Amino acid sequence: MVPTAPRGFPFRAGAALVALSFLTAEYMSGNVPFPRILFPPVVLFLILGYGFPLLLIREAIVRWRLGGPGMLLLGGAYGLVNEGLLAKTLTLKTGVPIGLFDGMALAFGIHVPWALFILAYHLCASVALPLLAVRVLFPAEADRPWLSPRAIWAVSALTLLFCSAVYFLGKDPHPPGKPAHFAFYLAAIGALLAASHRLARAREHRAANSTGGLLSATETPAPGSNVLRTFLSGTLAAVLVFPATLIFLTKARPTAILFSGVFMAVFSLAVAWLARLSRRDPLKARLSFALGITIPFCALRVIAGFQRGRAIEGAVAALLFLAGTIFLLRRVQRGASAQTTDR
Repeated sequence: MVPTAPRGFPFRAGAALVALSFLTAEYMSGNVPFPRILFPPVVLFLILGYGFPLLLIREAIVRWRLGGPGMLLLGGAYGLVNEGLLAKTLTLKTGVPIGLFDGMALAFGIHVPWALFILAYHLCASVALPLLAVRVLFPAEADRPWLSPRAIWAVSALTLLFCSAVYFLGKDPHPPGKPAHFAFYLAAIGALLAASHRLARAREHRAANSTGGLLSATETPAPGSNVLRTFLSGTLAAVLVFPATLIFLTKARPTAILFSGVFMAVFSLAVAWLARLSRRDPLKARLSFALGITIPFCALRVIAGFQRGRAIEGAVAALLFLAGTIFLLRRVQRGASAQTTDR
């Protein structure tokens, strides 16, 4: 199932992926402000807790030739690593990073509404955006594995050791977690990995689709793809999934069950929308749709800056991410234009 054998780790592309894994998730949200994000212990924590898991996810996507559904499953696994094992927010009843979720009922000790919301956020900000942005910046590295089997085992072992240490050796405001929850997270992550591998096996048996994948350069575009329309669709979908559901939570104060149902309905609609847009040009649709997600995130970054007394930093960060989005979108647009001309 491996497209091509590793021929050495691409340090520029790899460094970009690792850096984006926490810049898009933590700096863009304002959780890790400047200059703290440059503090060496913080950088080391972010590389081990954000970058290494994303490298493993990318390796699975490329080696197993996974498409969008596979990335959904692996994005969920990433969210469990981040919020379950590292931040340990999924078991909080109060003190949730977004206070609107405080006080909602837990199910078997898990804050389900918050888990759904934050796992969807990590899927977009920590997984999809970095992977697809690096795909645009380094297209020559898209189709091949970056890690040898030995390196995969080493990175996996180091990631598990690091996450275990953070989980059991934590201190306020993140005290040690419970062994039962740790076992649950590992079992859930394992189940998501197994499910994604089953998808890969099913995809392999469909000969017509066996040459492509989520990050593949061999996806064949169809006539009529519209990058700008798909970009705006991604923006609207992100507004509905994130700010709109938070407004619903603020105004309606729903129960945990009601909010979870509404959020899953909206999120499923966004996923179905992307699947429909991807019929014409899978790769371009995913790239432009993911870039569209950054627009509401930039707006939220400005709001978070004002709320935390860092208005100038928030505005500058939002402008930087907006400039990066425009740059990547133009690269995607140029690629689509070139393919149209070639026809």
